[in-house]
Amino acid sequence: MIAQAVREAVPHKKSLSARGDLLSRISNEDPARHNALTEKLSALENAYQSMQQAQQDAGDARKESARQKVAQIKAKIQALQMMVGDNADSRARKIAQLARELSQAVRAYKAAGGQGMTAAGAGGASVTGQASAADVDGADSATSATAAIQASVVVAAGLQQVTAAGASAQNTAARQADKDFAADVRGVARQLKNMQRGHRDDHGADRHLGQALRGLAGLGTAAGAGIAPVSVDVTV
Repeated sequence: MIAQAVREAVPHKKSLSARGDLLSRISNEDPARHNALTEKLSALENAYQSMQQAQQDAGDARKESARQKVAQIKAKIQALQMMVGDNADSRARKIAQLARELSQAVRAYKAAGGQGMTAAGAGGASVTGQASAADVDGADSATSATAAIQASVVVAAGLQQVTAAGASAQNTAARQADKDFAADVRGVARQLKNMQRGHRDDHGADRHLGQALRGLAGLGTAAGAGIAPVSVDVTV
């Protein structure tokens, strides 16, 4: 019965008191559990921050690669503009190739976690604290079961605080970077569009440019995808 009460209560953690109040209550009811929980919470927060940073670094590296690709396309456009003696069809094919590369760069940037990702990922991670069934089943009183419930909630609240702590500044910077990338891509797309005018066959340049521009939709306007949901065991 106690275990069932815990399982039913945990999903309603948002209605419970703030993290500090819960820790205080646990301390009053079971000081040993409070100490163990505090230590475990600190370790979990550190591990969670490391995981967030690793995923952020990986996404940033892929975004930077996409930015470098756009920079390379710019250099190729400049070289193409300076080229003399190239026939019209050959020039049109080269423009189409650059348009294709631009579209690919946009797709790579979005896949790396551009701010215009799906709404399901917006707002960072979803964190669920989960009391150990064995721990709760072994509880010999309602007080111990309550402490187990509270332990679950405290860990979840703690990790949510870690997620939120740097989210605002990080998202602001990410949105600006996305806006800059989108502006850069639009500028390159305009250049290519102007260059391919007058060619009888654009060899798909228009299609690729359209894909690139459509891929920019939402960049710099929404919260990031965040990291995957995390479930933690708070057996103490």
